[in-house]
Amino acid sequence: MVNNGSTDHGQAIVEEYRDVRLKLIQCQRSGPAAARNDGLKIARGDYVVFLDADDHLNKRYLESQLSVAQSTGADLIASGWRERRRIEAGNFEDIYHRPACEDNPALLKYVSVSSAPWAVQAVIIRRERALAQPWDESGPLVPAEDVVYWFRLLQSATIAFNPETLSDYFSQLPGARNIDQDTERWVEGCLLRLRQNIDFLNTTSEADGLHYEYLFRVAESLWLQAKAKNLTQCAGHLQAISEEFLSSYINKTKGPKAGLRLRMIVGLNGFQHCRRFIT
Repeated sequence: MVNNGSTDHGQAIVEEYRDVRLKLIQCQRSGPAAARNDGLKIARGDYVVFLDADDHLNKRYLESQLSVAQSTGADLIASGWRERRRIEAGNFEDIYHRPACEDNPALLKYVSVSSAPWAVQAVIIRRERALAQPWDESGPLVPAEDVVYWFRLLQSATIAFNPETLSDYFSQLPGARNIDQDTERWVEGCLLRLRQNIDFLNTTSEADGLHYEYLFRVAESLWLQAKAKNLTQCAGHLQAISEEFLSSYINKTKGPKAGLRLRMIVGLNGFQHCRRFIT
């Protein structure tokens, strides 16, 4: 258990338990990446799972995940999870999720360049593999540190999938970091993570068209959100980044997809206008 500068009574609750397997360590309030690395350093099991304060594992989680690990020998075991989205006090909307690319794991190396393929608690990792690829503590404390972590890990790790739904992720809780009132800061942090992944990829091999397709689609989605919120400066930056990723996709792809080729020809604003006209 890592106390990452919490201000609630979590430490006192942990100290009430008398179990030699439970260790409590103190960590300066330095973000989730540093806290996870601190916990990883003292972990002794064959596999590890990262569990945040807004996550919950059901009673069968470890038994089920380890069963798949032992039968497959994979480095990572990804399971389903339930997102419990807070609507109001005591009222949650339940949304069930499956890991990305379950039907085509080879795509994970590409999809993960721009988005996390699963919730952090939904995966167990072979400890030696996790130690070889620690969480990146550079850059902003939040958001999207998991986008960098999973992308790097998935360049070489083997993956297996567990068909069960075994954990909960609570979102939109008061004070949680998944509620960020500064949209522009959140967007800039996300873009930095995408840049980190491109830089990492280019140290080992050259990013190809498929990487840039996923990067473009995420950047375009962020651009549309910024436009909808009338964040003019942020939207302008995101449009430039989207156009950069789109151009790289076109240049690196033989026979680019029609929709992406049309965006390049008429521009992103022109494409959105065409879509409104057609629909």
